[in-house]
Amino acid sequence: MKDFNWKKIADTEMELGAIWIPRGAFIERDGLVRREVRIVPGDKIAVIDGELVSCATMQPTHKIISCVGTLYSKNLKFITVGLKDNQPLIVRV
Repeated sequence: MKDFNWKKIADTEMELGAIWIPRGAFIERDGLVRREVRIVPGDKIAVIDGELVSCATMQPTHKIISCVGTLYSKNLKFITVGLKDNQPLIVRV
């Protein structure tokens, strides 16, 4: 039996069910703005210059389509689509 390459598996990007942000982020979910630590596809976020910003101070600009990252939570990112122009954008966390 071949040796299992854990490093390769740990460094492989995959779609995640959610991304957990320890301090939380203000997002819009079900029409309500609230602080969440678990961010999931379907949530709306505010983005300025590719950076996640608070929906408590500005209107959402993007909808999360997918959460992507590695097994050990490295290189986490949201695949989003703009609410106004429907253009894709990758937001690194």
